[in-house]
Amino acid sequence: MAFRGYRYLKGGRRGAILFCCLLASASARGQSLDYGRLETLFGEPVTMSATGKPERLSDTPATMDIITQDDIKRSGARDLATLLRLVPGIPTYRGFNGNGAFSIGAILLNGREVYLSAFNQTFLNSLPVELEEIRQIEVVRGPQSALYGFASADGVINIITFDPAQDTINYVRGRGGNGALREAAGSLTINPADGVGVRLTAAQDHRHEDDLTPPTTMRIAPENQERRSFDAQVSANLADGGHAGFEVAHSDVSVTTTVPQATLGLNARFLDDAVKADYTTDTGIGRIGALVSYTALSVPEAATYLNGYVNLHDHTSDGRLNDLVKLSPDDSVRAELEIRQESVHSAVSPQPVNTFVFAGSGMWDHRFGSSLSMVNAIRYSLGDISQTGPGLLGGDYRHRLEGVGNDSSLIWKIDGEESFRATFARGLSLPSQLGFAQLGLAAGNPKGASLASGSPLNPWTSTEDRLTYDRQFRDWGVWTRLSLFRQQSEDLQALQPLQLLASTLSCANPTPRILATCRALTSGTALSGLEQGLEFEIEHKSKTGLTWGFNYAIEKLRPHATAPSEIVLPGIGREETVQKANAHVGYGWGDWSADLRALYTSPTPTLTLDTLSRTPHVAVEMDQNIWQLSPRIGWQVSDFATIEASAENLWPYRLNALQRIDSSYFLTLRVNY
Repeated sequence: MAFRGYRYLKGGRRGAILFCCLLASASARGQSLDYGRLETLFGEPVTMSATGKPERLSDTPATMDIITQDDIKRSGARDLATLLRLVPGIPTYRGFNGNGAFSIGAILLNGREVYLSAFNQTFLNSLPVELEEIRQIEVVRGPQSALYGFASADGVINIITFDPAQDTINYVRGRGGNGALREAAGSLTINPADGVGVRLTAAQDHRHEDDLTPPTTMRIAPENQERRSFDAQVSANLADGGHAGFEVAHSDVSVTTTVPQATLGLNARFLDDAVKADYTTDTGIGRIGALVSYTALSVPEAATYLNGYVNLHDHTSDGRLNDLVKLSPDDSVRAELEIRQESVHSAVSPQPVNTFVFAGSGMWDHRFGSSLSMVNAIRYSLGDISQTGPGLLGGDYRHRLEGVGNDSSLIWKIDGEESFRATFARGLSLPSQLGFAQLGLAAGNPKGASLASGSPLNPWTSTEDRLTYDRQFRDWGVWTRLSLFRQQSEDLQALQPLQLLASTLSCANPTPRILATCRALTSGTALSGLEQGLEFEIEHKSKTGLTWGFNYAIEKLRPHATAPSEIVLPGIGREETVQKANAHVGYGWGDWSADLRALYTSPTPTLTLDTLSRTPHVAVEMDQNIWQLSPRIGWQVSDFATIEASAENLWPYRLNALQRIDSSYFLTLRVNY
């Protein structure tokens, strides 16, 4: 997904000079980047998210795939989850569907982080964005705390929409399909003045829930899927050469899904309200950028199949100030300060959990010559987690957290068609409320328990070494990549099933049968592990004629079990291998285009709380082989109207004991005006 199949410019020196001029022009005006112009010129996507300055994908210090709007149109996907499955290194197993949680790391929407801290997850359908308004999606591998900030310890998904000051996106879309699928969306762009744009987008979706097989003891019935969203964006190129943006968004989603890492069904309603403002301008001391945002993520009503009830409200305020300075033609530095305040109110506790994080980061980008460059970045984070006030069982809690994330990259452009990238990175992430059983997912969860009565809280760290080789065959319009990586994780709070198990057992007055388990759970369950693997990609893209591609990823997982976790689950440290492959072929002729995509994922080990047995227990479950076949065919009826017939997952499979993923068929009509 990284490169288009266009023919590339000849004459490297002339192209480089022109490219530098365009970048200088964009920086001098302080305007948002003209992605379309540069992408057309160089035949490859352009990004500025990693270093803060515009650069070609082949020059970025991070190993990154970019999904363009053309990729989205040809994918046949109707949601973000289906789209992201096409990228190597993205999980396709437990809970990863349109309604499931997603946990690669940070998910950014136009610079605003979308993150439900209580679950340490992002529910993709709650994002107030439609696929038609996305310019590109940047998928960044590995720890990225030093470059991208909070919660990016295991990668970044950066979603960038079209700029209404530069791009006019006017459309109406209707879609229908099996499962009583009904979707409607539309977008309107207004330009009240030169250099000023406003885009309004609204959507509503409905689908019957028939994928879950609830147990006979379940006291609640699965609910149908509903989604409503609205987004308004304002973008303005100011008279002083600066650029300002403002966005307000709302989404209301009702889903039935499974709790991450548990055979635990959850009927939930998610509300997402957000406000964001940003400003960028060039000054005598560099290019200054500022972004402030407020996000209210709420679960006002939810219930689990263990008769546990969830009610939480997550309020986050975030402010960032950065300065990018070009010291010389070969040196750029960036400094950034970030302040984040978050408050999570949960129904199981009379007092909220408050988190305050202050972080400072610095980056140095140096070019040794036309073919060799280096990027170094470091970020120091100081945080405080507290829960204080009356009514807390276990008393007040206050814990100070601090840590350092870093990122070093060396990029060697061997010639105009080959590049080699070596990176070393260390990322940090805070623990979640789900990790220490504060959400009341089980009926036996003690009400009023404070963090002081739980296991120790430490940020989990992820350290990765990665080597990436890219090769372009320009005359053929073919691009290939081979990436090798080794990632070590410490104090990983992914042992959420063990914490959930603690909330289902009566450890206050344990029976002899569960006494050893309760002692093990209260002694700490942090896990470390080693992950090694490789990713391979090759593809050829064209708007007309033949397009094809293939990617493959293999990972060897080696958990390093702790003594307490071995007591609860003997053999938890067993080594496992996971494989994933994607293949696609398509053809465009005249007003028609057709595509066929295939996905394979090998059985994947997942540490899971099994709630369906007589006594809840933790087990390592192996999902079955997953095979998916998804065709689409599209017809450009006129300059304004498109009809598309698509199918997803022609081979149904069972995700877990509760959830089955069935085939989907739908017809889409899209009218641009």
